[in-house]
Amino acid sequence: MIHVCYALRDESGKYSKFVGMSIQSLLENTKEDVTIHLLHDSTLSLDNQQRFRKLVYTQSQEIMFHDVEKLVPDKLDFIDSYVQNLPKNKNKFAPFYRLLIPNILSQDIERAIYLDSDTIVNLDIAELWNVDLNWFPIAAVTQASVGESKEEIENFEPLVRQKILKSEDYFNSGVLLLDLERIRSFEIDGLLERCLKVRASWGTQQKLMDQNALNFIFKENYLKLPPKFNRLVFLARRLGTPKKAGREIIHYASQTFGTKFSDDYDRLWFECYCRTPFFSSESVIDLLTSSRSSAIQKGFIWKRIVNLDVTRQRGFFMYPKDSDQVVRLIGKNDNAIGLNADFPNAIDNLTSTMEENRGNISFFIKVEDEEYHTIRDLLIGRGFEEYIDFFNVEELKLNDNGYRFIKSM
Repeated sequence: MIHVCYALRDESGKYSKFVGMSIQSLLENTKEDVTIHLLHDSTLSLDNQQRFRKLVYTQSQEIMFHDVEKLVPDKLDFIDSYVQNLPKNKNKFAPFYRLLIPNILSQDIERAIYLDSDTIVNLDIAELWNVDLNWFPIAAVTQASVGESKEEIENFEPLVRQKILKSEDYFNSGVLLLDLERIRSFEIDGLLERCLKVRASWGTQQKLMDQNALNFIFKENYLKLPPKFNRLVFLARRLGTPKKAGREIIHYASQTFGTKFSDDYDRLWFECYCRTPFFSSESVIDLLTSSRSSAIQKGFIWKRIVNLDVTRQRGFFMYPKDSDQVVRLIGKNDNAIGLNADFPNAIDNLTSTMEENRGNISFFIKVEDEEYHTIRDLLIGRGFEEYIDFFNVEELKLNDNGYRFIKSM
C-alpha cells in the first residue's frame, strides 16, 4: 500500500479543488493500491469531503480524513504560541500540518509521501514510493537541480546567504518522501516542535518558515531526488525547456496556474480539473470571472499609481534580488526611498519611514505573500490605506494582455 499525504485548510471552500486535482492526477497514473491521507481542520466542508470520497472511491482507492483539531489540539496550541505574529484568519497553521504526519499516521505505517496541493502527478507515484532512502529520514528535490541559479538561491534563502547551507543543497519541501520510522526514532522533540523552535530563533520575518526549518534540520541528512519528482513550473517556463510537461510531478508553486491553454502546463492542470467532482459549470464561470476581475483589479491599481505619481514620493521595500525587476516594472522618481527587506527590524524601519512621510509617500512592497499579509495588517492597523499608501508588487505583474490594457488607458 502506498501512503500519500496532503495538508489542507480551506476557509473559503475553494481551495479543496486544487488538492482534488492533484489526487485525480495521482490515481489516474498509478497502478498500485493507494491510501490518501488528508490532514485537515474544521474548515473542510462536508460537501468537499464527499467530493474527495467520490473522487477516490471511483478509482477504487482509499482515503482517510485526519482532523488535526480533534486529533492533536495540543499541537495546534503549540503552533499558535510560536506564530502569533502571523495575521489572524489566514492559513497560518496549514504549512505546519505536514509536520504532524509522523504523529498522526498509524505507527505501523513506516513511510509516506507528502505532496503540496499545487502539484499534478504526471507519473506513477510508485516510482517515488520505491526509491531506496538508504537510511536517510527524508528525500527531496533541490532548487538548483530544477533550474534555480546559485545567485538566486543565495539572494533569496537566508540559510544559504548565512553559509549554513550550500546553494546546491537547498531543497524544496513541496514533495517529500518520509521514512516515518526513522523520523519518529530520531526526533526526540518531534518534527513539528523542532521546526517551530528553529523558526523562532530566526525572528518573525522568516520566509517559507517550514521549508527553511526542514532544510536546517535535515541539511546533512537527506537524500537528493531526481528533478522529475518536483518540476517547478516557474523555473521550467523560464528555462524554456521542456516545452511539454514530462512524466514528472509538476509543481505549480508561486501561483503558476494559468489559463493560456497553448501552454502545456496550463492545459494539463485544467484537463485534470475537468475530470474531478469539483468541476462544474459554476466553477468555469468562477474561473473566467476571476481572470477578468484580476485584469480589472490590476487596471484599477495601475490607475491609482498613475494618479499618485505627480504628488507622491515612491518607496520600495524589497529584497536586493528583486530590485532591478521591481524598478523596471514600477519606475522610480528622483527622491525614491529604498528599504532592504532583509535587514534586521526591516518591518519596523518600513513603518517608521511611512509614519515620518505620512501622506507624501507610496511604498511598493515585494515580499512573500504570507509576509505581505502580515505587513498589510500592520499598516492598516496604523491607519495607512492599501492602494494609496502601499501596494503589493505581486498584484501588479501582468501578462501581455494586461500590459496592452495598461498602455491603452
